[in-house]
Amino acid sequence: MADANSNTAAHSADHTFPHLADTDVLYSDMAHTMSAINLDALTSEETLELASHCEESIAGLCHALRFIGKSFITFAEHNVVDFSQETLCQAGHGIAVISSLIPVLHRLERKADSSNQA
Repeated sequence: MADANSNTAAHSADHTFPHLADTDVLYSDMAHTMSAINLDALTSEETLELASHCEESIAGLCHALRFIGKSFITFAEHNVVDFSQETLCQAGHGIAVISSLIPVLHRLERKADSSNQA
């Protein structure tokens, strides 16, 4: 089963978390695994396309997070504070998945860019 804290630095035994500035927010186990993929079999056009798709996906995920954040702010401003357990769970899982995909896409884009420049 996936670890909910897989994209954050390990925390100490007293359950305190490191300062955000000390946390590598672009790390996840999946991102590390994806960076090991060999892109040598791709043509330069394919690596450019991969990098472009990653960049577009990162932008889309960031827009989705911005929408979710603005929606929550609107809810708070209009005193909408009742959410079902299912709704909160779905939102939480969605945000957690997005937070793991952004580092994957970031590393994959960088790898594709560097493969293309080599």
